[in-house]
Amino acid sequence: MDSYRLIYHTKGRDLPRYPANKRPPESLAPSDHAVTALVTLAGEPAFEIARFEQDDPATLQSGEAAAGIAFSGSILAAITFLLGFAFTSSRFPDDVRLLLIGATFSTVLSLIVYASASGELARIRSNTFGKIMKWGNVLSEYGGVFPFLISLPVTYAQASGDPWTTMVLAVVLSAAITWYEHSEFSIAHRFRRSRNERALMLVTAASPAVGSALVAADVTSWPWTTVLTATLAARTWLYLFRRGAEADIAERRQWQIRG
Repeated sequence: MDSYRLIYHTKGRDLPRYPANKRPPESLAPSDHAVTALVTLAGEPAFEIARFEQDDPATLQSGEAAAGIAFSGSILAAITFLLGFAFTSSRFPDDVRLLLIGATFSTVLSLIVYASASGELARIRSNTFGKIMKWGNVLSEYGGVFPFLISLPVTYAQASGDPWTTMVLAVVLSAAITWYEHSEFSIAHRFRRSRNERALMLVTAASPAVGSALVAADVTSWPWTTVLTATLAARTWLYLFRRGAEADIAERRQWQIRG
């Protein structure tokens, strides 16, 4: 941050005097200039005007699109591995297989959306990058990440056959999802929340524990899978069609006052 000071003489009824080569109204006209401090210079009051270095939007957007593609690709590889294990195990519930197949489809779709965001930056340039990235982020999280994470304790229950360790893992995972949902790192944090949405978040967080308990007890898990699928689909619809862009979040700039 570069800064320079302009002196305002305020004695008596004299009007403010500015340096002849740089008047304050012209200094504050650019969006990257701001008054950051009121100081005393040579025994007289003065404003400190700071110029902030602006970011390059094209570079930042390109990096965000690349990060989205890399993340979704990694999640797709993990889901594919888990789905392969599900098909090789005869004890694996069919409903969980269908859940993983849906997660695979949604993650592939998010990769296509992220690729479209890269095309938007490179040649289309219709100024819809934020909208495209919102679709990719929501599809990858609620269609790929959450089904994959919730299926992990179910997979462990089938592989180990130990109900005690299965429930411990499921409860820990439910607690971790609850913390993540309420943290500023989640996609849900970028949108306005309602009472119904908090209920959907509670169902999502409880799903690992409930699903693992049903599988460990050798009880039919179709109702659980149906509720989970409906919950994730409802949250996807809510964020895509009932909420604004992620850019609606107010920017939090940390101001530094220098004397």
